[in-house]
Amino acid sequence: MRLLHFVAALLSCWVISAQQDLRISYAFLSKTDTSDSRHKAHMDMKLDISGHEAVFYSEEMFLADSLSSIAFGDDGNIKDEEAYVERRKHSSANTDMYYINYASGSYKSYTRLIRDVFVGEDGTLELPGWTLVDSVRVFGGYSCKKAEAEYLGRKWEVWYTEEIPVNSGPWLLWGCPGLIVHASDSENLFNFHILNEEFVPDSRWPVIEKNYSIRAKIQKMPVKDFETVRTRAGRDMDYMRQLMGGMSEVVRGRNGEVLQQKRYRNYQPLTESLIGSEPMRKGILSVIMLILAPFFGLAQQNHVFSGQVRDSETRESLSGVFVSLFLAV
Repeated sequence: MRLLHFVAALLSCWVISAQQDLRISYAFLSKTDTSDSRHKAHMDMKLDISGHEAVFYSEEMFLADSLSSIAFGDDGNIKDEEAYVERRKHSSANTDMYYINYASGSYKSYTRLIRDVFVGEDGTLELPGWTLVDSVRVFGGYSCKKAEAEYLGRKWEVWYTEEIPVNSGPWLLWGCPGLIVHASDSENLFNFHILNEEFVPDSRWPVIEKNYSIRAKIQKMPVKDFETVRTRAGRDMDYMRQLMGGMSEVVRGRNGEVLQQKRYRNYQPLTESLIGSEPMRKGILSVIMLILAPFFGLAQQNHVFSGQVRDSETRESLSGVFVSLFLAV
């Protein structure tokens, strides 16, 4: 009965008011590091659907960015101490975000690394080649049907409900004959599960887009380059420091022996098929950074490329050059 009421409300809302938008809440379980024994739970993921547009984001990120807009002035100094203290409680929020335009078949990807915002532009929203399976289960109180597809480098199993007649879903999953309420990949690295749904007056997207980049350096690039940079940053902590303007740290002893190796993670991205070739780039970039380092005034004292670039202009120049060179190779 609850489902029938919801469908009736959904249909009447579309007919009566084009200003009513739909917000779906999902739990997102991810194991981006394959060495982890447990999944990391993000229980606050939101999908705002507004006409032919949608945005997939973290509620905690939305809250954190809203607090930042209150806590800091235009000069970057703290103007509201209470908001600043509250903002620091949400420093671990998931900052990955996706803006989707179903009408144009395009999307943008966003992520934030410390103070830098990376934007993947002009992504083509591919329609997964869903195979509909004759199987029925209940998820989140909805009667659901099963579909399978290989999509963006992973094999996905999803459950969709025709009781919510929209062809959207979490992340970039879409194209089923109803809302995708549950999804998992064949390696069980990523799982999405519906929590609830509600009608809202309008989408948060204008506010999210404005607050997401406050006081940040924005680097825009094609979505495939974006995914390559994000994956490399997730796998190589030294590379992430280099993106932020600090140089990779290889600590050496008195005899030149390496005392601390670079830290690597077995990071696994959602979009496996969009990742460019990394090993060759990595070797070439090591040589390039050795050549460029003296021009940025970076000292070498018993270790290679230690310390942080504290001057913001130098840091931004180095970060921009580093990403450009990485993508050019």
